[in-house]
Amino acid sequence: MKTLIINTALPQTEIALIEGDEIIFADAWTSNYDEAQQILNRLEKIIPKKIAQNAKTTAEKPASIDEIFVVEGPGAFTGLRVGVTVANTLAFVYGVKIRSCDTFTYLLHKIPQSHAESTAIMLCAGRQVALSIPLDKKIHKIEKDELKTFLAHHKKICYIISDVRKENRKDYPLPKDIKWIEAQALSTCAKTVLSILKTNPPQHKQVKPKYLAPPHITKSKKQICA
Repeated sequence: MKTLIINTALPQTEIALIEGDEIIFADAWTSNYDEAQQILNRLEKIIPKKIAQNAKTTAEKPASIDEIFVVEGPGAFTGLRVGVTVANTLAFVYGVKIRSCDTFTYLLHKIPQSHAESTAIMLCAGRQVALSIPLDKKIHKIEKDELKTFLAHHKKICYIISDVRKENRKDYPLPKDIKWIEAQALSTCAKTVLSILKTNPPQHKQVKPKYLAPPHITKSKKQICA
């Protein structure tokens, strides 16, 4: 089972190709809001070469991808829309199903077990942020200037994993005893998705991007919270 992985929901764009538990190819780069050019160029290098080389004989049709996995958001509008559109297009071309997860689930599977109960997941939501607190199923949506006070009331939180870029973190003040965790320094995209696939996420013919707030330039297709 060959799975093509696409994640454009975070500041670091990631693609990978796995077969079973084996990582065939992986690539990651910092998003410069040019995913449309970057991801297509890089995928062209993966799909023909990495997949075709697994064909048993030259007379056979090259082995194809069997499924696609995509992180469906929330995330930055342009990058997320590009990633989901590419995943949907490839699923149609190859005639395969898509598996997906939201960004909260993706980041949750990156968090080390030792930090599982002390790490909050935070995503940007326009002028607000959305927070997932351990053992709390609710997504808390609050104003940025309320962030420090909100976190101060959750004494067990020691770490934040987020889509906030380093250069913008000054706009998101945290209590002094809470530290940022770098998502890219944790489990790789391929290993994270291998963990998620063990939960057997459902298959879809197509997926829609999820947003925390309606994008300003178009209407939201689907929102993860009001």
